Amino acid sequence: MGYRKRMRNTALVLTFLLTASSALAFTAGCSKRRAVRKEKKEIAMLGDAAGVYWHSMRWSDYGTAAAFYPDQNYRMDWMNKMVTAPDMRYSAADVMRVEVSPELEDSDDGIAREGRVFVQVQGYRLPQQVMEQTMITQIWSRYGGGWYIDIEAETGEAPQEDAAETEEEAAEDQAGE
Repeated sequence: MGYRKRMRNTALVLTFLLTASSALAFTAGCSKRRAVRKEKKEIAMLGDAAGVYWHSMRWSDYGTAAAFYPDQNYRMDWMNKMVTAPDMRYSAADVMRVEVSPELEDSDDGIAREGRVFVQVQGYRLPQQVMEQTMITQIWSRYGGGWYIDIEAETGEAPQEDAAETEEEAAEDQAGE
């Protein structure tokens, strides 16, 4: 093989390697940008959900606010409590900050992400009617198509299971023993 032919082959190999490395760098940059865009979208979705929730709380629209609790039994109990005897009336609520965790890979309960919402609220407790201002931190979880308030983080206890399911499980446990 002649000198010219070797040089041409070397130039072709170098051109190929440079093109391939540029393509890889471009692809890596695209995936990072895609991840950043996805995270910004999740932050916006959580911020919007929290905004709707707190707007509903401000105007005592408990039906809309209850939609942000994932457990149907808890949702109904919460709505009944809020309609019959609310302990706090809000005059203002501003979402101050929203944080979203990275996607969760192996979540047993179907949670795709978790997030924190920092809200500054102003209102008064009944029956005192003394205006208070405070900062609230809420934990939200992303299930399937939406963001929901984490009941356990808010109340300190897990939501109650459906009584029929609990009785069936107890009967199965006794039959197994």
